[in-house]
Amino acid sequence: MGSLARGLFGGEKQSSTQSSSNRSYDFLKDSLGGVTNTGAQASSQLANLLGLGGADAQTGAFDNWRNNTGYNFGLNQGMQAITGGAASKGLLNSGSTLKALNQFGQDYGATKYNDYLSQLSGLLGSGLQAGNVISSAGSTSQGQSSGSSSKGGFGGVVGSLLSK
Repeated sequence: MGSLARGLFGGEKQSSTQSSSNRSYDFLKDSLGGVTNTGAQASSQLANLLGLGGADAQTGAFDNWRNNTGYNFGLNQGMQAITGGAASKGLLNSGSTLKALNQFGQDYGATKYNDYLSQLSGLLGSGLQAGNVISSAGSTSQGQSSGSSSKGGFGGVVGSLLSK
């Protein structure tokens, strides 16, 4: 098992002037690069929604959310249910119907908006985690392998643990 870890992560005996043969960095960068890009996009969208990109960016981000998340469909379905129920009771134009429509719209909008912010935050977190994994593999590849260890890089650590 130790040789498998050394094969994947490097770990051959190296002098202080050689670079690591850590192959995990390129693999992880290729595999997780899309996740880091998605996290960056989520970060931009969050910043715009919170007004950090200016009023125009905030309006654009809000319109994007409202038009692309099924928000309008759900809102319309809820409004139709309220008006249909009120009409069947002969209360379509009553104050209670208007109050119910207003309450539904506010509650629905707040819930869906908070759900969207949570989803963006989750994507941002995934992107940050992926970036951390890539960064760790890269720093292990570049940093620890140039020391005086007889087994270089991350593979030396994993290899020594797995070979026991």
